[in-house]
Amino acid sequence: MIKIHSRLILNKNDLPRKKNNQNLFNSIYFQILMTEIIDMFKT
Repeated sequence: MIKIHSRLILNKNDLPRKKNNQNLFNSIYFQILMTEIIDMFKT
């Protein structure tokens, strides 16, 4: 989970360069991020 999370943060930092699929990516990113946060609190 942590590895996926850090990779996503890197991708999110790259986003300003490509603004085309931003909305789709952001919603997917947000969903995964929320899932990880919830999982972290469960553990």
